[in-house]
Amino acid sequence: MKPLHDPEVAAWISKADEDMAVVVTLREHASHLDAAICFHCQQAAEKMLKALLVSLGEVPPHTHDLATLVERSAVHLPIVEDLLTDATYLSPFAVLPRYPVAPSPGIEPERLVAEVEARARRIAETIRALLSGTTAPRAR
Repeated sequence: MKPLHDPEVAAWISKADEDMAVVVTLREHASHLDAAICFHCQQAAEKMLKALLVSLGEVPPHTHDLATLVERSAVHLPIVEDLLTDATYLSPFAVLPRYPVAPSPGIEPERLVAEVEARARRIAETIRALLSGTTAPRAR
């Protein structure tokens, strides 16, 4: 497995970190843009999963389906299957926030954003731990 500092792995992680920086900025200064926050959370998780695939010697597929990325990674690293629930939850946020439809009717935006962000961070933390060789936190 390639390490965190491998240039290609690091490039994917850097892009994921940019998305999370956008999440923080929007949450702090434009929290009414909940759809954009959810979109960037999904994008951060996607880029972290693609960083993991690169570290495993795979070419990341052109997909926004996080479950597919988890399944491809789990072939090499079965512990990644623990991320499948979070990945499945986040996948729709690659597309839904770009259109004038409510991403999750019946859930107040603040609670939805908090849940989406928590799941994206869990994926990112798990992958960082795996790539750094530390014990990965268990996904819920």
